[in-house]
Amino acid sequence: MEKYPGAHARSISDPEGFWGSSRPHRLADPYSRVLDYSRPPFAKWFIGGRTNLCHNAIDRHLASSATPLP
Repeated sequence: MEKYPGAHARSISDPEGFWGSSRPHRLADPYSRVLDYSRPPFAKWFIGGRTNLCHNAIDRHLASSATPLP
């Protein structure tokens, strides 16, 4: 909990740097830009990135919990 105030302050003062350093590794296609805030209050995050919802919801859990078939 001690790290929260610093992390929160950075997320406010430098949202692009903060979220860019989180490296969303669950994106199927890498993003080209972290944040597009050219039309406030609307923001677009991880521009160009694409996610694989099936992998995020199911596939990534299978390797550790799968039981081999007989």
